[in-house]
Amino acid sequence: MEQAEITILLMINELKNLYKEFEKECDPSVLENIKSNMETNIKSYIELKEKYPNTIYKLRNSDTAIKMIKNQYNERICFLAKKSLKEYKIEIFKALSEHHQDVETKNILTKIRESHEYLDRQADNYQESIKLLNVFHDNVEDLYSNIIHNDLDIYEAFSIVIENGDFKNYMIAIAELIRDNKLNKANLDNILRQYFINKITDIKLDLLNLLLSYIYIVITSYIVTERESRNIKTLKLYFKIKEGDFYKYKYNEIKSICQEHFARISRNMDYSDELFWVEIQDMFDLSYSQIEKLKK
Repeated sequence: MEQAEITILLMINELKNLYKEFEKECDPSVLENIKSNMETNIKSYIELKEKYPNTIYKLRNSDTAIKMIKNQYNERICFLAKKSLKEYKIEIFKALSEHHQDVETKNILTKIRESHEYLDRQADNYQESIKLLNVFHDNVEDLYSNIIHNDLDIYEAFSIVIENGDFKNYMIAIAELIRDNKLNKANLDNILRQYFINKITDIKLDLLNLLLSYIYIVITSYIVTERESRNIKTLKLYFKIKEGDFYKYKYNEIKSICQEHFARISRNMDYSDELFWVEIQDMFDLSYSQIEKLKK
C-alpha cells in the first residue's frame, strides 16, 4: 500500500510537470506527445486509485481530466494555427509594397481572414486546424514567388553554398534556382518531376541541410538583416519546413551552429546574447523550452 501511494504521488507530480510543458510548447508534434503522456498518466492513476481506494493522494477531477486535456490540446492547436496565419499576413505586408498588393495578394489576405473564421468554428477539432494550415501553406506559395527578387546577397550566398556543399544533383538544381532568382512553384515542380520526386517533403532532410548551409553563411555576419530573415522564412515556406522540423531532424547541427556562433559573438561587445537567441529561435522555429535546452 505504501508503494502504491508513492507511485500515485509520482504520477501526480509528473502530471504537474507535463502541464507546465504543455503551456509553453509550440510544436504540434511535441504537444501531441505531451497529451498522450498525460492521458496515459491519468489512466494509470485511475486504475491504481480503483485498486487502492483509501490512498491519501488524490487527483482532483480525475474522471473528467482526460476530456479536459483533449479540449485544452484542441484549443492550443487552434491558437497556434491562428498565430501562424497572423504571421503569414504580417510577412506579406512586410514583403510587398502597396503597389504590389494586387488582386492576388488581396485574395490571399481574404483567405487568411476566412481561415480565422473557420478556426473559430472548429475550435474543438485540432485535426481540422492542422489540415487547414497545410492547405493554406500550399495556397500562399505563388504569392511568395516574387519576394526573393534581384537579391545580390542571396546570389552570393548560394554561390558559396553550391561551391562548398556536398549535395545531390537535384539539390544543386534547386540551389541554382534560388541563386539565379528563378525560384517559383512551377520551376520547383519541374525539378521534382525531372528527378522523379513525388513531393517536396520526400527530400525534407536534404532541404534542411541546404537551409542550414545558407543560415550558417547568414549568421556569420553577426546581425541577421530583415531581408535575410524574410528569405529564410520564404525558403521554409517553399520547402514545406514546418515548426519542429529543424529541432526534430537537425538538433545536433543546430547545437553546433549555436555553440560556434555564440563563441564568435561573445567576443563582440556590441552584440547581445538576447538578440542572438531571438534570431536563433526565429530561424529554426524553436519553442521556449527548446531554446532553454540549447543554452545548456
